[in-house]
Amino acid sequence: MSLNVTRMSLNVTQCHYWTWYNSIVQSCTELPRVQLCALCVGWKWLADEDGGNENNKGGIRAREIRAREIRLYNDDCIKKLNDIPNESIDPVLTDPPYGINYKSKQFPKILNDKRPFTEFIPLLREKVKSTGCLMVFTRWDVQQQFIDKLKENDFKVRNVIIWDKQLHGQGNTRSAYGSRYESIIFCSGKEFRFPAKRPVDIVSERKLPSCRMVHPNEKPVGLLETLIRQVTNAGDTVLDCFMGSGTTGMACVNSDRSFTGIELDEGYFNLAQSRIERKVEEKRIYDESLGEGLLF
Repeated sequence: MSLNVTRMSLNVTQCHYWTWYNSIVQSCTELPRVQLCALCVGWKWLADEDGGNENNKGGIRAREIRAREIRLYNDDCIKKLNDIPNESIDPVLTDPPYGINYKSKQFPKILNDKRPFTEFIPLLREKVKSTGCLMVFTRWDVQQQFIDKLKENDFKVRNVIIWDKQLHGQGNTRSAYGSRYESIIFCSGKEFRFPAKRPVDIVSERKLPSCRMVHPNEKPVGLLETLIRQVTNAGDTVLDCFMGSGTTGMACVNSDRSFTGIELDEGYFNLAQSRIERKVEEKRIYDESLGEGLLF
């Protein structure tokens, strides 16, 4: 296996507050079929209550260093989930195959989409912290199958969140209502608490026009970022078992969360890695333009 952290295309020498977590890199090299997109550290500069010292930056001292890790795996999630440490995930935010055998005119067919893919659910039970949660995308005609599987594995289903896409799809225009929503099943752990104000169960975010999509089931970055911010704190680790084109990872970069993504399709995996790399670089440039010391 070749581990190439330089594929990030980042000029690390221009960023004085970046370093690599060598111990994490070493542990990743021992795992099979791992492709590591980025493994870097964001330095959070906090006010120095004790006065300045030689490490001060304009009177502010580095008092806390918090790792933001991005781990991407080109693998089958059924196998790879066994390698993820127990109690290491804050939320799972994922969009599994719905089992509708969807065929797009623009994109390759989704793998494992002949029936609702629920086999990953039992493997999540030990991975999610008691303070964590699950958010699983689905749609109305297969929603109950996912709910039943979650309950069968002792997950507490709290809500079905509605994503209002603001635009309806095509389909049967003569005898069926135009569909403009998708469902997100929300399960929470025994000790889960919202980090801020209690959100409502409808999230409105305009769906992407087909001409801008790079994946047949692509979700808007803004939608996923909203969901992530509603249920996590900065530095938490988000898991997406069906990473697709990497939109969840991009939302994690925007919101300063760590991300673990798994994708079986090699083509989409490579696309996801490229998109996340670009997002990391964009955020670095943006943070530097603001003169902030918190860099992903």
